[in-house]
Amino acid sequence: MNTTPSPRPFTLRDLPIPAKLVVSGFLIAIGLGYFSALVQLHLQHSSRNGEPMPSVSDVVEIFAGKKKVDPNAPLEKSVSKMERLIMGPIEGAPWNSSGSMAAAFFHKDGGAYRDANIEEKAKLDPERNGERAALVAWLNAPLAERKSTYEADSFPLSDDLKTKPLTGEYLTADKSGAKVKSILDARCARCHMKGEAQESYPLETYEQIGKYAVVPAAVVAVDGWIKSDRQTSVEKLTQSTHAHLLSFAMLFSLTGLTFAFTGYPLLVRCLIAPLVLLSQVADVSCWWLARIDGVGPYFAMAIIGTGGMSGLGLLVQIFGSLWSMYEGRSRLILCVVIFLGVVGMGALMATVIMPALVAEKTVGKHPEVLAVSEAKSVAKKIIAQESVSTNKIEASKPAVTEVVSHLEKLIMGPRKGQPWNGEGSMAAAFFEKDKSFKAAMLKVPNAHLEAEREGERLAVQAWLKLPEPERKKAYDSDVVALPPSRIGQPITANFLSADKKTAKVKSIFAARCVICHSKDGEQDSYPYDTYAEIAKYFGPAK
Repeated sequence: MNTTPSPRPFTLRDLPIPAKLVVSGFLIAIGLGYFSALVQLHLQHSSRNGEPMPSVSDVVEIFAGKKKVDPNAPLEKSVSKMERLIMGPIEGAPWNSSGSMAAAFFHKDGGAYRDANIEEKAKLDPERNGERAALVAWLNAPLAERKSTYEADSFPLSDDLKTKPLTGEYLTADKSGAKVKSILDARCARCHMKGEAQESYPLETYEQIGKYAVVPAAVVAVDGWIKSDRQTSVEKLTQSTHAHLLSFAMLFSLTGLTFAFTGYPLLVRCLIAPLVLLSQVADVSCWWLARIDGVGPYFAMAIIGTGGMSGLGLLVQIFGSLWSMYEGRSRLILCVVIFLGVVGMGALMATVIMPALVAEKTVGKHPEVLAVSEAKSVAKKIIAQESVSTNKIEASKPAVTEVVSHLEKLIMGPRKGQPWNGEGSMAAAFFEKDKSFKAAMLKVPNAHLEAEREGERLAVQAWLKLPEPERKKAYDSDVVALPPSRIGQPITANFLSADKKTAKVKSIFAARCVICHSKDGEQDSYPYDTYAEIAKYFGPAK
């Protein structure tokens, strides 16, 4: 009779130390990657109301395209496409027919508002909102009245609207009506007409406008659900499915195989090893099943469970594999590493994640902070710079093409949306790329701080427009006279002279540009240390 004992199965503990270190690093990297995926999940799918993860209603809206009707809430009013575009958010929505065209009344008006300073904008805001309110009233007027008042360019204002500010040139002589046709021509037809950027969608005649003034039928709830416009498109869902099933299948197979070679009982390994992979397949399946009419919302709800199962299973695989791989003093070292990781994660939560969530929640819930948020929105409109204006110049004014230097183009370019290099825009050096600015904005939105940084840019712009002898003298003396329109306007105190009529242009350069464009700086190949080096970029922008 053969009494030779069966050999012990191979486990992770039998790996050589170098292999253990590689496997450990792999598992830790997967854990960090999965955490970053959770952050992306918050940014992409949550309502951004301070909740760390998307709610059940968020998930149902995104995957099933449905939202539950609140029986105690008033039904949403059906509005025409034009009203939705005109009354959409001024900032934060796509500048197209699927987002909002409200900016046409503000910083994309091609003239008065765009070029105004912060005080002038504060005065213009109520008037521009008055224009929008007048158009909304006109869009909701009876069809016959709407057509006749458009053709007469005189829409009678209600008593309520008469008390609200409205741009003077769009009021009738007796101030009892609004010139709706003139408003539409100035704010909409300016671009939506033959020969302009949006000529494919003309808004020059009442018939053309009328197509977008139709109010859709009221939304009818079916089984307590109504349609939501947040649903992910089939194209985007296909892309996500492709990426998740290929990449995640590989990663979760590797973490599962790693756990399969632990020393835990066979039943435990058979349950945990394939769990994350199977949960991921079920999760993606629910994405598509959620699109089925009737039962779709319930499959969408199941996504919460399948996603949670994937995360929990991955956590067990990572920590279970690491624990099984080591023994003795090695486990003590592992405990220290895990403890340090927990402390680091706690610090990250306390200093970055929780303040960001509180800021989201506070802006949405508290009126006093909402006012700050609205002020920030105003500041954003001021800061938004358009590098090249393609708008028509008023017929009464001669067309003048201003030569813009390469350096001015970089400094006065948009903060976002262009490459962060010499061919795009370096405006973010005054804002998000500056550590002190970024830290301050993480705490509470600060419109005044943004306006001060914008004041720095405008001071540099004024200096760049000086003739050459004066420009060099101003740089060497670190004193540039502010334009009359900028005196008394916000600018960082450190860069303002005692009489508050001049700015320290060289000091601004040192703080915002030279800090990187100097010897041993990140961009030392393109130095800004001296006037001669800066002068290389005074030539016309390409």
